[in-house]
Amino acid sequence: TYDVYWEVLLPFACTLAARMNNELGTSYNVSKLVNWVLQDDQTPPRPPFRYGWGVFAAQWSGIDVSGLVGSVTDNGGYAFAMDTYVALTVMLPIARYDPGYARALGRWAINAINSARYFFPTQLHPNMQSDYAWSASNDPSHSITYEGLRARNPQGVGPYGTGDGHGDGFGTNFALYGASYVGLMAAVVGPTSHPLVFELDLLATDFY
Repeated sequence: TYDVYWEVLLPFACTLAARMNNELGTSYNVSKLVNWVLQDDQTPPRPPFRYGWGVFAAQWSGIDVSGLVGSVTDNGGYAFAMDTYVALTVMLPIARYDPGYARALGRWAINAINSARYFFPTQLHPNMQSDYAWSASNDPSHSITYEGLRARNPQGVGPYGTGDGHGDGFGTNFALYGASYVGLMAAVVGPTSHPLVFELDLLATDFY
């Protein structure tokens, strides 16, 4: 078999496989599915699947973007808000059904939660994003995120908040279709008595 990961469907399959193994006694290869999500498979696939899709473990211009999800082969890297929010949060419940994954999922969560802030315009210098003026005029609370974060723009500036909106004829590179899923991340992350330690709610996104 070959890596079929692209966008957001496979992460749901990972959690479903782990739960079915635990509750129904099936023997799905959860590790294979999880590795397809976490590792970037750059082997050309059979159509229609893409390759080079996975989780970043990288720094762009000295800024840590580890934990974000997207294309590792698109001009040095192109991470997406929707893919990051969905993949992490729907896979965290795997630890309920197979605790052997708890450490790896926890490490991913720490990195992704830290790096996901760069999808927001307030977390990047105005010169490191495409539409800061649009956000200031139309979204004063700056609550809508960019569709994605590129390793660099054509002038070499990065990481760079951007998206495909302008190229597709829309008026902005901010994207509700991705930004709305930040609610999933907000649902699973909570404070503890220690200011530098957070907790993860594995029930919040265990939808079934």
